Amino acid sequence: MASTASTTQIVSNNETFTIGQYNGFEIIVCEKDGFINATKLVQIINEREHTNKQIKKIVQSIINHVRGTYVHKELLNIVCMKACVNYLHQVTKIMDKINETVIAEHEADKTQAVADQFHIVINTVTDTLSDRIIDLNQQVRQLAPSAVPNGKERTYILIVEEVNEDEQLEEQQEDHITIRIRRINRKDLHPAKLERYRRKSLLFVDNLPIAMTINEKIKETLSSRQDVKLWSTHYTFPEDQLNFIIDIIQATINTERAH
Repeated sequence: MASTASTTQIVSNNETFTIGQYNGFEIIVCEKDGFINATKLVQIINEREHTNKQIKKIVQSIINHVRGTYVHKELLNIVCMKACVNYLHQVTKIMDKINETVIAEHEADKTQAVADQFHIVINTVTDTLSDRIIDLNQQVRQLAPSAVPNGKERTYILIVEEVNEDEQLEEQQEDHITIRIRRINRKDLHPAKLERYRRKSLLFVDNLPIAMTINEKIKETLSSRQDVKLWSTHYTFPEDQLNFIIDIIQATINTERAH
């Protein structure tokens, strides 16, 4: 059976890396600058020539647990051929898979990368737990502003987005729509992801205070409406009420900000 190239993502020291594998061979790509870990190939060259003087001229090192010898992607084929021609085929397969994954993520409208799905789950759980804590301890609202660390007073965004069909309630009527309200730390997002939320969300609100209990306020406001069903951070209602509901959410946020 032929091997299939695959990719995964990891984060180390606030750096994101894509790991590609094919036929037992593995390479690592730094997402920030696109440089590729060629440590294994360089080791082979050093063993053959008993020197690393020449290769040091084209490498870049990154100090973390994925440390090693990194080269620009345009130099990778040269390094492969110098080390072992057999590796050129394997590296090409892996790079094709990485490029295919990147293109698919950029072109997808409603599908997201595995890393994005992970953040969605974490943010949803965080919002749910935050709401529960507020229910159990209303005194949290009385915390002094000094309890918020300096520099982190306004680092959150709030987005309202339509959910996919597989996330909707089973009994949802055809003329109804389900939205999800999420509060995310903008420091956890790449600029491109932040801009995507800004363009594609039904509502995008920036610079929210870290201690702002906005989700609970929105839930209190919308739960009083008979045409709205809510579960966790999801709200289902007639589709023709969408603009009105968005206006209510925006007004609630504005009111909380003014306090």
